[in-house]
Amino acid sequence: MIYGHEVRTVRLCGETKTYWLQTSSETQTRIKEQSSQLSKAPYQPLYLVFTGAFTDELEGEFAKEYDGAILLKKVHTLSARIPVECK
Repeated sequence: MIYGHEVRTVRLCGETKTYWLQTSSETQTRIKEQSSQLSKAPYQPLYLVFTGAFTDELEGEFAKEYDGAILLKKVHTLSARIPVECK
């Protein structure tokens, strides 16, 4: 996952497509706080384990620039350590 001022994206392990993350404002606030604590540099990739679903409803102009969107329902893990198979 990459989270920043104008970016909320995720790439699933082993895939090349990048998806826009859509979620509630409450979850978005928690991700923003956690990612700023974990990141050493702006837009640093982080490892995210989540429950979600693909969606055709794109929120915002930036979402249109990606391969699709995922509706993030629940965050299970957010870490700065990315498993080797996901790099």
